[in-house]
Amino acid sequence: MYTNSQEVPLEQAIIRSPLTIAASATVADAITLMSVGRQTCNLLCEIDSETNLQLAHAQNSCILVTEGKKLIGILTERDLVKLCGQNANPETLVQNSAQTLLETAIAEVMVYPVQALLEWEFTDILVAINRFHRYRIRHLPLVNDLGEIVGLLTHESLRQLLRPIDMLRLRQVKEVMITHVIYADSTASVAQIANLMLEQKVSSVVIIEEGDNGLLPIGILTEGDIVQYLALELALVTTSVQLVMSFPVATVSPDETLWTVREIMQERMINHLIVTNADGTMEGIISQTDLLNTLQPTEIYKLVSTLETKMSRLEQEKLELLESRNKLLESQVQASTFALADSNNMFRQFAENNRGAIILREFSSGKVVYVSPRYSEIWGHSSEYLYQNPEVWMQSIHPEDIDKVLQLYKLTVNSGFFSDEYRIIRPDGTIRWIWGRCFPLKNANGKIEQMAAIAEDISDRKIAEIALRESEQRLRASESLLSAMFEQSPVGMAITDTNGHFIRTNPCYQEMVGYSENELQLMRFTDNMLPEDIEDNLRLRSQVLSDESESYQMEKRLFHRNGEMIWVRTTSSKILDEVGQPPLFVGVIEDISDRKQTEKSLASAEIERQEAIDELYQLNQQLESRVAQRTQELQDTNQQLSVANSELARATRLKDEFLANMSHELRTPLNAVLGMSEGLMTGVFGDLNERQMRSLSLIETSGRHLLELINDILDVAKIGAGKLDLELSSVAIEYLCKSSLNFVKQIANQKNIQLKLSINHSIKMITVDERRMRQALINLLSNAVKFTPKGGKVCLEVKLQASETTELNAEYSYTMVFSIIDTGIGISPEDISNLFQAFVQIDSSLNRQYSGTGLGLTLVKQLTELHGGYVSVTSQVGEGSCFSIVLPYTESIELGQSDKAEPPLDSFDQNLKQVSNLGNNLAVNPLILLADDNPINIETFSNYLTSRGYRLIFASDGQEAINMTIAQNPDLILMDIQMPVIDGISAIETIRANPDVNNIPIVALTALAMAGDREKCLAVGANEYLAKPVQLSHLITVIQKQLLKTT
Repeated sequence: MYTNSQEVPLEQAIIRSPLTIAASATVADAITLMSVGRQTCNLLCEIDSETNLQLAHAQNSCILVTEGKKLIGILTERDLVKLCGQNANPETLVQNSAQTLLETAIAEVMVYPVQALLEWEFTDILVAINRFHRYRIRHLPLVNDLGEIVGLLTHESLRQLLRPIDMLRLRQVKEVMITHVIYADSTASVAQIANLMLEQKVSSVVIIEEGDNGLLPIGILTEGDIVQYLALELALVTTSVQLVMSFPVATVSPDETLWTVREIMQERMINHLIVTNADGTMEGIISQTDLLNTLQPTEIYKLVSTLETKMSRLEQEKLELLESRNKLLESQVQASTFALADSNNMFRQFAENNRGAIILREFSSGKVVYVSPRYSEIWGHSSEYLYQNPEVWMQSIHPEDIDKVLQLYKLTVNSGFFSDEYRIIRPDGTIRWIWGRCFPLKNANGKIEQMAAIAEDISDRKIAEIALRESEQRLRASESLLSAMFEQSPVGMAITDTNGHFIRTNPCYQEMVGYSENELQLMRFTDNMLPEDIEDNLRLRSQVLSDESESYQMEKRLFHRNGEMIWVRTTSSKILDEVGQPPLFVGVIEDISDRKQTEKSLASAEIERQEAIDELYQLNQQLESRVAQRTQELQDTNQQLSVANSELARATRLKDEFLANMSHELRTPLNAVLGMSEGLMTGVFGDLNERQMRSLSLIETSGRHLLELINDILDVAKIGAGKLDLELSSVAIEYLCKSSLNFVKQIANQKNIQLKLSINHSIKMITVDERRMRQALINLLSNAVKFTPKGGKVCLEVKLQASETTELNAEYSYTMVFSIIDTGIGISPEDISNLFQAFVQIDSSLNRQYSGTGLGLTLVKQLTELHGGYVSVTSQVGEGSCFSIVLPYTESIELGQSDKAEPPLDSFDQNLKQVSNLGNNLAVNPLILLADDNPINIETFSNYLTSRGYRLIFASDGQEAINMTIAQNPDLILMDIQMPVIDGISAIETIRANPDVNNIPIVALTALAMAGDREKCLAVGANEYLAKPVQLSHLITVIQKQLLKTT
């Protein structure tokens, strides 16, 4: 069958280093590997080594999936295009490809089992061709007897072996071409082309435009191109195929031989040729697969029969042809003479009206023989100048592009055509982008006479492409940020159309109402609203829709899926959709059920208080009117007073219960807000950008401020009820002062405020409640920093002085004075008397400059008085203030202890470092039982603890916690106190009573945080007590300490 007698060198068709990838890798990894491999081979393969470049392209058209050294699957360019089509419709192809397909493991999408060929079986080219034909494949791995990959065969690599084969020389294109061509017009997007490939099961789509006589091919897009665009993360939906298609297309006449097809494919390194008629209209398409199919035995038999028929017909036609040849030649000579003149005229008209510059040069001498008028407009100098200086055309090319253009120009001599983009520098220094095409003009003998070049100015298109690419990048970044904010928002968010149908909702809103995303998209926003609220809501939406207002806010009631009614506050505004019309509504929905319940409870308590006052008032009236009455009625009056006192005691008890419940209900969601914020900021859920970190920092700061407010309110209530007991101990004064200053150091540094500490070192210790005294000092220091302008000074001064006032008990001869002195705005004399009143601020106007609740100084005064001292203040407007805490000092006790060792000022940091290293001594992945009935708390704790290497099991009530402790024997228990069935206190008692598990460390967690809670928990057997919200890093420290004690 072969024209030469030598054995076909089969080794040339084997790709010895095919692309391989592990099954655990992702589709994105495979695309990157195939894309990088194709680009690398383009750069590194020698231009004059066509065989190497062809094999390199074939190598990167698929990737083999391995496990160890063995072949387990394959993924080709067609598989990737198919996966894109299966994962998304054209409108969402890019988004889903980026978010879903690219993250998919190779093992989930690879083709297996793989059709492979043993290397020793590859003894003839037909062996491989038959295997390709039988299984309809284009890639055939070669393996050894152990199943290990040794090479790869493809249509491209086998084409290297098609040396002069008579079958290719004897058969014409029209005999094997595919007439049913899959095509699309240039307005289609790349995503639509990809889906068309998938639907029609083809490896390429021809881009056409309508001509007078039929379809004209203007470009082509292949599977390999799609894979390249996926690797570049192009927006396939919005990218027009006209911008990325390969053009101009390589064409061939239906009457050419298959050998000519093989030569063109080899020279231009392509896999498809468009079959066109003389007028350029598309007739069909032929691929390298069609070439290989001609070597099938059945095709060979057909060829033999066809040749016999042709031989008979050619013998008859030969005689007839000779007779008419002379007459035809004579007429052709005359026609050619006229045609040549017409051709020259038409060429000149074409060249002068073409939007590109046309240049003709003699091949041998390089002399310029023709330049069209458009040249001077593009290059910036005259055509005559180019005639005189032929090399100026090349000298104008940009230095970065000159080597590429020269190389392609040389290739043109061999390959016959080149088309590429490059830049030129005009005489005025401006840079223009050129789309250049170059091709040889040959005589009848095939000898190159001239070189023709067409150069078109595409600078405007290039600028538009760059602007479009930058715009798409900004749009993708913006969409990604907005989507992340929408999905991760701690409040509910929903987007609806003008008819009220839900378009999109975030997880927080779905959890709020109990419906899934799909269910909500079938609903209107009024479907789960209380009917009484619908009319007002629709009226407010109508005002926004008619531009009477930009947005609206209202409180309304919704029904949860389980029938429960919830109060929400919604803020809604109008936005435009992607094309500008019609408008959509975006709403931010906050669950305010707890607040409404609190307001209701406060109103009820106020009514009860007012009723009690009314009753007392009426009782006093009765007492005044009955003073003169009989003495016997006095007993009845006393009885009524006893009843009234009982009601007052009941009201006090209800107030304490309300404060406890308020503390629990506020601390529980705060635990989730602060916990999730800390988890996100420490990278538990992945890395965050700077803007997200700033947003989370604002959330955490606001949460901490709310927590401080709650603690201040509870402390005021405890002190007012006489339930705040001091825990007195001997404390180092320097340590107390420096640790207090550390709390305001960061804020002071931000305002460039200088902090100073002055201590009379003749005194060392003082007996106080360390935590409460630090709280008082921090409150005064925080106020000093807050009301001191930037660049000011704040000083904490401690001194011992003789008791010269009568405000303290006469038994104390000395007083310890803590003075906080600032250079702030000062206080007017008429305002000083209101400083220490609860909930009263000097500047209470709506536009006041400084924030606060008015509780800080009240707490300072009450805590100081509990220590037996008092607070004094001196101030002058515009110059600053001095707040002093004056405490009794007993010389016989404190001075006697002056030689007691002070705790190191950095002991807290040292302890943290020691605790942070405790994990090295602990068992790997300790098991922790988390007992809590709040799903949000469970999610918060579990995410953080799991990220720190702990294993977790969960219990939602006290009984379940007891059962799981006995069954699982965890290393540590985190026990919530307020739980259903059995509360945490009872559960701890039961566990401590069981000898099998009574040594497990238990950390009590509660959101009540009322007086006596800590003592109750420790008394029943808890090893540690933490009040919610818990700082997660501190929780880890407590857990490690407790686990260390058990090792």
